[in-house]
Amino acid sequence: MTVQNAATLDCRRTGAGANSRLEAATSNSPIKLQILLRAEWRTASGVEEARKLLASLGLKPTASGAATISAEAELEHFESLFHVKAGGQASADLAVPQALAKYVASISVAPTHTYLHD
Repeated sequence: MTVQNAATLDCRRTGAGANSRLEAATSNSPIKLQILLRAEWRTASGVEEARKLLASLGLKPTASGAATISAEAELEHFESLFHVKAGGQASADLAVPQALAKYVASISVAPTHTYLHD
C-alpha cells in the first residue's frame, strides 16, 4: 500500500518480527500526520491535553476535531520518533510512541488530498 502526502512520503516495513523497521522517503517538507485519539480522550479537554503533549514531543499540531488531531513533523524528528529511514514502499501504520499511548489509538501519515471532479 502506498501512502503519499504533500511531502511525498513512502514507507515500508523491513525485516521480520521484533527486528522489523519502517523506512520512509520524503522531500524536505514536513510530514503530515493524522492522530486518532482513544475514545475516553475525545472531549474538548482531552483534545487539548493531547495537543499539548504532541507539542512537547516536537510535533506541530495543525488542526483538531472531535476524535482526531492533525500534526506535522520535520523529517529528522519524524525518523527519530517513529524509527524510519529513507527509502521504500508505503505503510500508513506507525508505532504510537509510549508517551502518547494513553491518549492515542493510532497514528498514520496523511494521504495526499484527492480532489473529486464531476
